[in-house]
Amino acid sequence: IQGVDPTALRQFDLNMESGVDNISSWQILVGAQAGENFFNPRTGEQAGESINLQGKTLQLVLTRFASDGTTTERTVRLRVVGVMETSNGERDFSIYMPLRNVQELNTWATGQRLNINRDGYSQVIVKVESPEAATSVEQAITAQGFFVFSMQSVLRSINTLFLVIQAIVGGIGGLALIVAAFGIANTMVMSIYERTREIGLMKAVGATNRDVMLIFLAEAGTIGMIGGIGGVIAGLVLGQLGGYIGQQFLLAQIAQSGGSPEGLDSLVYTPAWLPLFAIVFATMVGIISGIYPALRAIRLDPITALRYE
Repeated sequence: IQGVDPTALRQFDLNMESGVDNISSWQILVGAQAGENFFNPRTGEQAGESINLQGKTLQLVLTRFASDGTTTERTVRLRVVGVMETSNGERDFSIYMPLRNVQELNTWATGQRLNINRDGYSQVIVKVESPEAATSVEQAITAQGFFVFSMQSVLRSINTLFLVIQAIVGGIGGLALIVAAFGIANTMVMSIYERTREIGLMKAVGATNRDVMLIFLAEAGTIGMIGGIGGVIAGLVLGQLGGYIGQQFLLAQIAQSGGSPEGLDSLVYTPAWLPLFAIVFATMVGIISGIYPALRAIRLDPITALRYE
């Protein structure tokens, strides 16, 4: 149960599944999954499914323990005036009650009046005018000695994580590029050995060194292009999968910080030119890798090549 100022409740950007988003004395707003926390007082078993609490009156039973070991119970009737939509976070299990009612119950339970000026609040939600102002506000509050949790800090952590992932993936990609280049070169060299007589025959019937080189460079480029197409398809699939996982994590963080998930689209953005660039780049790598084998092919003597077994 969280005590809030009813006049500031609308600034929470609450999306209501049913009811209204304002409360008065002894009225409450409940999260989408708050109804799953009820149990049968006779059997002690938890309810098997969520209970629709909209419009219902709940009984809140408080117990006060005295120094002599005796206990006193107090029952408070609370009216549910609204049920919030699912936020995939802490808010789904929260109950919002007017702050003065929570202070009254706290005073009764502890036997002493809560001094807000001295004891303060357990949590304060700060809403900034624009996302650009979040960092400066966070720094100002932190400078006063308070711990601040904001989506900016979450995004910074995520950005750092992505930078590390980019460095790791970039390193792996660089190694894969080198291995692929050597693989293409080795494949083309072996192809030359297997097609030595064919190369000699082409030269014997009038093929120039330029013609032979273009044939082998085209083959090497084709190998690179096929690999590039496969890499683009795999990258798009894995990117969307990783983006979905990251989006679900970010939605949960937004909900816990009291923010609204509206407007949060996919975390993965692929420019239209990027797949084409990747395929062209892979093709160029294949062509460059095929230069050495192609040079070996054009240096073959036609007579020697025709005698090769």
